[in-house]
Amino acid sequence: MGNPLPAGTFDTNALSWGSYGAERGIWRLLRALERTQRRASVMVSGIFGERTPATVRAIAEAGHEIVAHGFTQDTIPAQLSPDQVRTDIAKTTAALQAACGERPCGWISPRGTPSAHSAALLLEAGYLWQGDAFDDDRPYLQIFDAGALVAIPLTMEINDLPHAMRFGRSPRDYLDLFEEALGQMLRRDDEAVMIDVTSHAHVYGRPAGAWAFEAIAAKVGAMARSQRMFARQCDRLI
Repeated sequence: MGNPLPAGTFDTNALSWGSYGAERGIWRLLRALERTQRRASVMVSGIFGERTPATVRAIAEAGHEIVAHGFTQDTIPAQLSPDQVRTDIAKTTAALQAACGERPCGWISPRGTPSAHSAALLLEAGYLWQGDAFDDDRPYLQIFDAGALVAIPLTMEINDLPHAMRFGRSPRDYLDLFEEALGQMLRRDDEAVMIDVTSHAHVYGRPAGAWAFEAIAAKVGAMARSQRMFARQCDRLI
């Protein structure tokens, strides 16, 4: 929070603020995705598999990808030993699989901060990709003796947490930033790049911000429909 309490004081304010995501925010974002007919990759902490399994199951049943996000958000892999990282991966995977019946195949660490051993241990645990990468514009392979893991680089530009909480920008700015970035990228055809849009259920899952997330989803959906129509027209011409 903006005014941290003295060390050792339990911050009930922060607990209540964060709990909004599981109580209300995730459901509002899921409804927005349903209305716009979009699918999302939803980062879920393992502890929610134990505490709110019905919610985790509803996310998966709606067709969204469950992405393992560590067991709790204060468990930072970079601070753990290799054995502790392996245990956290196993515990998180088991909790999410028990909740929704599906084993997650993607992983993003809390804070996006893995240990030096995380990628190899994720591969060992059967994961196919990880998002703890910020060093490229496109997915790439991480090669290990045991095989390969896909690294999907993420960005922080269109992410509601730093956008609203750190910089105090508005939901309108969030939408404008996406539209400006998309417009500029579409002007160039010499490379493929990704845009990732991140919304936290306890931040823009609230009414004041959810509309901007939905507007972006709607725009993406409209572009997808336009591309499908163009493809069908090309098929008819051929």
